[in-house]
Amino acid sequence: MEDLTIQLGFGLMPGGRSYEVAPRPQPPHWTHAGFFYGAETSQDPTAVAGGGGLRLSARPRTPPIGRVDENDALWLVLTNPVAGAEDAFNDWYDHRHIHDALAVPGFRSARRYQVLTIAGGSQSYGYVALFGIDPVDPDAAIAEARGRAGTTLMPNPGYLAPGALTVTLRPLD
Repeated sequence: MEDLTIQLGFGLMPGGRSYEVAPRPQPPHWTHAGFFYGAETSQDPTAVAGGGGLRLSARPRTPPIGRVDENDALWLVLTNPVAGAEDAFNDWYDHRHIHDALAVPGFRSARRYQVLTIAGGSQSYGYVALFGIDPVDPDAAIAEARGRAGTTLMPNPGYLAPGALTVTLRPLD
């Protein structure tokens, strides 16, 4: 399983898989994302501390679940567990939450990673999940997932710390 580097910033990031960041109503207002696997990398200065971007490297925690399609939109979810509940958080996320999310119409795949390093941004995160979503209407699928959060369809037992960051990405290549 290859490590992944994700960069969020303000311009195209050559050398990896490129995505456009869906407009965000609140900061940060990143415009593009780049995904780099294994030894691939980009040295885009906008994706490091001081440039307003975010750069993280992560190692897969789970194998991919579902059908992965290169044309899918992605929903990037950066999270942390509440203090003292990391094992319970990971058990819940890996064995319950991902499957609840994949039950949402439009959600087609998921994979979780553990963050190894992070630079930039206003908060540090320990985990990242990537959800592949049907590109026809990813906003509707995400709205449905948000509507299910905290209900019997997608319960939250209290292991997820406040302050998760979500970013919707659409492929450019």
